[in-house]
Amino acid sequence: MNQTCSNILKSVINELKNGNFENISMAKIANDVNIGKSTIYEYYSSKEELIASALEMIMDDILNRILSISLEGSFEEVCKNHIYELFLLAKENNVFHSFMLKKNLSITFGERSFQIMDNVIKLMMKRCNDIINLCDKKITARFLAKPYIYSAFLNGIIFNYIIGLCNVDIKEATDDVYDALMKMVND
Repeated sequence: MNQTCSNILKSVINELKNGNFENISMAKIANDVNIGKSTIYEYYSSKEELIASALEMIMDDILNRILSISLEGSFEEVCKNHIYELFLLAKENNVFHSFMLKKNLSITFGERSFQIMDNVIKLMMKRCNDIINLCDKKITARFLAKPYIYSAFLNGIIFNYIIGLCNVDIKEATDDVYDALMKMVND
């Protein structure tokens, strides 16, 4: 990706993360990047394609950060590191997540949004399975019998944090989520 294209996407991402969803226009982005509007059209055929590319870049960043967390150490350490990072990502991308919730991406961005979300779900489930496999065999068996529990539980907690229902210290929330997860598995 060349510098102009990168600057265009960074401008759109900045608008998304600042909650300026309705103000995103090709003219505004061109003005922000100090280029002509026609230059944007050299890279993106429509506003929808531009926003979809920016969303993809945000999702790639989120996934890369999660996948960069080490799987070395005990189950508890690895699990807590992942929970903590998910909370950080939720906090950093709060406005972006609000945009995702307000917009029906499948209608707005079509097939590409399905592909983006499908890739995210597959990678997250693989990562969850990698973490679960660090447990002792008894706990691993419980997780693997119902693998959706781990993912759904974490997604629910993170979602509540995103929308402001869990407004607590991230370290404290990490410990609470881990404790609740282990209680759920052991019951």
